[in-house]
Amino acid sequence: MDRNKRSVFSRVAVLSVLLLLLAWPSPGWGQMKDKVLLRDSWVFTTKTAALFLGREKGFFAAEGIDLSMEPGRGSALNFKLLGAKKVLFAIGNAATGARFITEGQPVTVVWGWYQTSPQCIVVHRKLGVKTPKDLEGKRLGDAPGSAGRAVFSAVAKANGVNLSKVNWVNLTPAAKLTALLDGSVDAITTYFPDVPIIRSKGGSVDSLLFADFGVNTLGTSISVHNSVLTEQADLLRRLLRAVSRTVQYALTNRDDVVAALKRAAPLVMKNTVVGRKSLDAYLTLLHTKNTKGKPLGWMAKEDWQETVDILSKYGGMQNPLPAEKYYTNAFVSKATF
Repeated sequence: MDRNKRSVFSRVAVLSVLLLLLAWPSPGWGQMKDKVLLRDSWVFTTKTAALFLGREKGFFAAEGIDLSMEPGRGSALNFKLLGAKKVLFAIGNAATGARFITEGQPVTVVWGWYQTSPQCIVVHRKLGVKTPKDLEGKRLGDAPGSAGRAVFSAVAKANGVNLSKVNWVNLTPAAKLTALLDGSVDAITTYFPDVPIIRSKGGSVDSLLFADFGVNTLGTSISVHNSVLTEQADLLRRLLRAVSRTVQYALTNRDDVVAALKRAAPLVMKNTVVGRKSLDAYLTLLHTKNTKGKPLGWMAKEDWQETVDILSKYGGMQNPLPAEKYYTNAFVSKATF
């Protein structure tokens, strides 16, 4: 073979090897990623803003996941969509999910995000309310049949409150804040991380967190359609590992979380100072006394049993299932970051 032919052959051989290397799947660069749509329970807020930062940092891409998120219209709708397999991954209140699972929806809670309930009473500071007992004779605003109103009945029993002396004012969720600020009511049920927002609007208020007075129902969680547990088990494991890494990172990079939300949803995150305070409040709710020292997202049977008991006794949930039927820790990441 003459020199020119050997040269051409060598170039073809090298090119062939390069093409094979480019075609060969490699971690990260050039590799197709699994698309995951994670539906939030409501509009994007600091509650789940860490996901935007985790996506920017490449935590999901590192697990081979192309994560997209969409806002929701309440936890109840998310569990309906999960049950109908219209979505496979969704964020929602675990206690709300328990109702749907009890009714037979093929859904499982797989990652407990805020396991101390954010439910609380927010009350005008000038009234000097320090305990639930002090709410006797006061006007409390909430919607009839709301979760907060139902769980307050458990708080009342645990703290010796005479419910006949609590004056409920029926309000739509949208009207509660206005009614509190204009003095139409003395207090409302809401979520603890909303307190900085209320104060930013001029409200001089204190808060009574239900969990501080002996009553806790599990809060925000990630749930899936049951088919995911078997058909996409590896994907679920990778997704939750990325979520865990994201929330762990958020704990020490809080301003970055708020900034990521501002970039993703500027109409929501208008005041970053208030946003940071709200995020700080949420991050106090990651664990209960039963999950301290456990990996992020790991749920305790005792907390689930308390949630089910409260819903059965005060929330009208009938024929509850054993606590372990509502959740699994099998996919929670044990990794430390």
